[in-house]
Amino acid sequence: RFPEMRQRMHNCRFNDCLHVDEPGCAVLSALEKGEIAEFRYLNYLNMLGNLTG
Repeated sequence: RFPEMRQRMHNCRFNDCLHVDEPGCAVLSALEKGEIAEFRYLNYLNMLGNLTG
């Protein structure tokens, strides 16, 4: 799931990055540049919320 995010995850500053609000997040950087569609990122956040309760 989320291949456009997965290919960037290894570039995050921290290994345990959840791609929500961490500094140095490559996924958030790509989102800000328009390289990841906002609706896809929102779907990721929704899925993450379901997993973490």
